[in-house]
Amino acid sequence: MDDVSFSTEALTTARKESSTLKAVQSEERNETKFKFVSRNSIEEEQKIRKNRINGVCQKEPELQGNLFYRDTFAHMYVIDKYKLLFCYIPKVGCSNWKRVLMVLSGRKKTIENITSHEAHAHNGLRLFRRLNNWQQKYALKNYRKVMFVREPFARILSAYKNKYGDLEVYRNAPPNFHIYATRIIRKYRENPSSDALLTGENITFAEFVEYLTDQRERPNFDRHWKEMYKLCSPCNVKYDFIGKLENLEEEANYVLGSVPGVRDIVSYPAKANSHPTNTSVDIVKETLSPFSDEKLLQLWDIYKLDFNLFGYDKPSFIP
Repeated sequence: MDDVSFSTEALTTARKESSTLKAVQSEERNETKFKFVSRNSIEEEQKIRKNRINGVCQKEPELQGNLFYRDTFAHMYVIDKYKLLFCYIPKVGCSNWKRVLMVLSGRKKTIENITSHEAHAHNGLRLFRRLNNWQQKYALKNYRKVMFVREPFARILSAYKNKYGDLEVYRNAPPNFHIYATRIIRKYRENPSSDALLTGENITFAEFVEYLTDQRERPNFDRHWKEMYKLCSPCNVKYDFIGKLENLEEEANYVLGSVPGVRDIVSYPAKANSHPTNTSVDIVKETLSPFSDEKLLQLWDIYKLDFNLFGYDKPSFIP
């Protein structure tokens, strides 16, 4: 009787385990199918993005010729071990990208505990400008080239909020941001106080836009609000992958997974571990819509090539 009871119990347990295994296998198949569809979707989107960039580069007079902007030499990191070139753009997840690249370069074992200051100021990463002419040509031809972009108006609003909207951050910011701020107050604020002229604190977004739309200032833009195409030269560098911040986690981990040997070393930090400035489409619209048509058109004229090159729609509030 005990043997029969034991056999029945064992059979029941085996059936449950078999059922569980089938469920897990089915779930794994579904997950694999999802990843496969997602991968195909990303690859198709890449074709669209590259074709768009090629078309705009050939069409726009300002982009004609062999344009390899000087800033690109200082914005492209070289990871020789994985034959990777990464062009970073400030306010496009670049803090975490630098952490990831520090791990890939062997500077760090994990991205945890890498401070923002270390990632930006002491990352030890090799810059493209450090290569000799032959090495540069070889890397451009043989390495995997990656860049990530962001909706241009969201990016400049994020730059303002981060560098000037947060007073504590501003007070601890590098001196160049203070120089910009005092210059903005001196040029665009009526009757500024002596304290404001001294500290540059509390510039408004309206004053920041006045500065951006002053054609005399454009050649000396800081990289945090300089046009993205001037930082990464997409008409000259044939990028293998052009990612977007709006789909950052999925696309970042896709591109890391496509580099042999990287998948088991590092992944891009999850959203829960990131601290992006809140600049949603609605917030951008709410912030910019009150400006005059003339001012909006001036702002559009500065960043329209970024919109066109990287496939962002012209905002509805632009005349």
